[in-house]
Amino acid sequence: MSPSLHSTITAQPPGPVQIAIGLGANIGDRVAALNAGVRHLEKVADNIACSSVFESPPLDCEKTAGPFLNMVLTGTTQRSPIELLAHCQDMEARMGRTPRRMRTTGSFQSRKLDLDILRYGDFNCTTPELILPHPELRFRPFVLLPLAQLMPDWQIDGGPSLADLATVFRDRGCTIHPCELRGSE
Repeated sequence: MSPSLHSTITAQPPGPVQIAIGLGANIGDRVAALNAGVRHLEKVADNIACSSVFESPPLDCEKTAGPFLNMVLTGTTQRSPIELLAHCQDMEARMGRTPRRMRTTGSFQSRKLDLDILRYGDFNCTTPELILPHPELRFRPFVLLPLAQLMPDWQIDGGPSLADLATVFRDRGCTIHPCELRGSE
């Protein structure tokens, strides 16, 4: 990683930065896991808004994986991208997160909580630790649909708006799951 990129992802922003974080869970009490993720992110973000919760089939997971509950949280932060990543990874580890891919099959493992930084302001980077914006978000309806609820006009790298991209995925396996997260345990 170049010294300038390293200093950029570790530097404190000059002011609040708009962030979007995807949350997902497919084992255990999925609603409680999403609640815990939201509470944990409230420690590093302000002006939080949460999308609806979507239920979707697992993608690239082991064959026995159950469906995921997915949502997106937006807000602002004063943390650097790398600090925000560390905060997310800390919460995942506390919830029992194992390595992202199983060595034997190459599949993703089921998890109690998955936190992915989808957006950090208008910052773009590709490092071994972090790629921003998230490289898969425009191809995954379980991320794109909830993100489009909160940021419909955002255009990734000058492409179509999230609202326009979301029309492609509507009614393709993601259903809005009626869950109230706040106050639910």
